[in-house]
Amino acid sequence: MKDLLRWEIKQTLRSKAFIGMGIAFFVCMLLLIFLSVGEGDTGYDLYLKNLSNFTTLVMFLAGVYAGIHFTGAFEDRRIQSAVMAGKNRFGILMAKMISYLGSLAVYYITSVTASSIVTYALYGAGEPEGGFLRAVIARGLVYLLVELSFASICMITSLLIKHTGASITVNLLMLIILYSVGEILIMKEETIRFMQFLPIGQIFITFFDAGTGNLITASFVSVFWIMAVLAVSYLKFRKEELK
Repeated sequence: MKDLLRWEIKQTLRSKAFIGMGIAFFVCMLLLIFLSVGEGDTGYDLYLKNLSNFTTLVMFLAGVYAGIHFTGAFEDRRIQSAVMAGKNRFGILMAKMISYLGSLAVYYITSVTASSIVTYALYGAGEPEGGFLRAVIARGLVYLLVELSFASICMITSLLIKHTGASITVNLLMLIILYSVGEILIMKEETIRFMQFLPIGQIFITFFDAGTGNLITASFVSVFWIMAVLAVSYLKFRKEELK
């Protein structure tokens, strides 16, 4: 497993998709944050806008990257070759998921951190409710987990669809629909309690609520759904006939 993961990460870091997508996230985040500046905004206000902007980019770019990362690996027969070489199928999926979510984590950390440093330097720190450590650092880390759990659903669709173009299209539509439905449901009193146990719900809740209770809930929800996606993906993949 360790050698498989090392090989997968090495291949990912060298891929044009990883580099190109990283540049896209970074440049778009810097452009979006300066387009988002409003009168009287502080660095903290713009930090929150950074989080929202990253979610927007995930909707439009994560599905593309997932299609290339998973479906593309089938089309290029890299996964088939690994299975034929005797590698464990669960290990293959685990390595692919780690490299996919790890890539998104790198994009998040670099783009959100860089744009936030710029805005804090230009517009001042402001007064984060609950203090800098919890309102910025803790919220930022948990929000990353929530984003990863939200984007992880693309792993299932990318494994089901064996054509990269179709996979990218389905992923893009799925993430946009999930976000749009979540935005509607989070505003209703009868569904908000249920939404806190879904990644799409926690995208909205964590954005507004950096309380200790919610940060703990969001962390457990995110890890649970990532593990659930891995389990469902493995059930699909373990006996699949590879051609």
